[in-house]
Amino acid sequence: MPVPIHYRRNPWLLPEWSDDERLVVNDPRAERKFTVDSFLLRLLNRLSVPAPARELDHGGRSPDEFDALLQRLVDAGLLRAQATAGEGDDLLKDWSDGEIAMLARGAYAGRPDGPVETVPPQPLVHPESRGTVKLPVDCRRASRPLAEVLSDRRSVRTYGPEPLTLAELGTFLHRAARVRAYSGPAEWQMTTRPSPAGGGLHSLELYLIVRDVEGLEAGSYHYDPVAHVLERLTDWTGRLAAMQRELVCEPMRMTDPPQVSFYIASHHARTRKYYGPMALRLIHQNTGCLLQTLYLAAADLGLAPCATGLLEPEPGAEFLPEPKSAFVHTGNFALGR
Repeated sequence: MPVPIHYRRNPWLLPEWSDDERLVVNDPRAERKFTVDSFLLRLLNRLSVPAPARELDHGGRSPDEFDALLQRLVDAGLLRAQATAGEGDDLLKDWSDGEIAMLARGAYAGRPDGPVETVPPQPLVHPESRGTVKLPVDCRRASRPLAEVLSDRRSVRTYGPEPLTLAELGTFLHRAARVRAYSGPAEWQMTTRPSPAGGGLHSLELYLIVRDVEGLEAGSYHYDPVAHVLERLTDWTGRLAAMQRELVCEPMRMTDPPQVSFYIASHHARTRKYYGPMALRLIHQNTGCLLQTLYLAAADLGLAPCATGLLEPEPGAEFLPEPKSAFVHTGNFALGR
C-alpha cells in the first residue's frame, strides 16, 4: 500500500496585514506575498504539523478538486509535499516567527547594481549639544603585541573605586572608534575606522553614560569620531543611573556600576538605504566587530571591559536626538578600572 503524501506549511511563511485590510502571508526568501481567505488560513494553520490530504478539511471540494488545490499551493510555495510526517520537522522548530523573519531577510544574497535609494542619508546632528570636550591621546602609551592582548581579553564584572582619567578614555576611543579617513563619497559617510562595517557605512554611534572620569562632568555624551571629541548632551540624572543599572549592571549581575558605559545605537538609514533587506543583519554583524575592537583596545590599555546584550526594542534614551525611530539599539559596553 503506497505511503500517502504528507503536506506541511512552508515554515518560512509569515503573516502580515495589507494596506487593504486583508491578511497576507509573506515568503520573505522568495520575496512573494499571497492574500489568503479564511479557508486557506485555517488550512495553513492546520498544516503546521504534516498531514495527508485525507485528514484535512476539504472545504466542500471533491477529493480530485482538493488534490488539485494542494498541488497549486505546493507549486506556489505555500505548502511542501513530503513522503513522511517526520521529514524535515526540525528545520526551524527552535525559532520564533520573528527570528525566522530576520533569518530570511538577513539571508538576502544580493542587492541592485546601484544603491537601494539614490538619496544619501542625512548626517547625524545633535542640536541640543551643550558644547564639546576635546579628548587627549596618550601617545606615550605603546600598544602591546596582538597575541598578548588577545590572550588577556576577557569580560570584567568588578571595578575599583578610582576614576578613569580623561586621557585613558581619549586614548581608548582613539584606538577603537575614530574615523581614520573617508573611503568614498563624503555624502554617503563612507569611512575607514578600526573596526569594519559593510560598505564602509558605519551606522553605529557611541553614546557614553559617564559616571566617574577625572576632568569630565558626569552625564551623557556622544562621541564624534571625526573630530575625536565628546559632545555633552545631558547632566547626570536618576534616569541615566537607572539606564546604566538596567542595561549594564543587572545583566552583568553586579551592584557597583562602571566608571563609563556605552549605549551603542545604529543610525540605521546609513546602512538600510544602501543594503536594503540585508541591513539589519549587517548592523548586528558590525556591532559584533565593534564590540571586539572595544574589548581589545581596553585589554591593551589594562582597563576593565564587559559587553551586555540587553536592548531597548524601541529606543527611548533621553540623550538620543529626535526622531528616536531613526535609531536601533544594538549593544552596551562597560568600561572601568
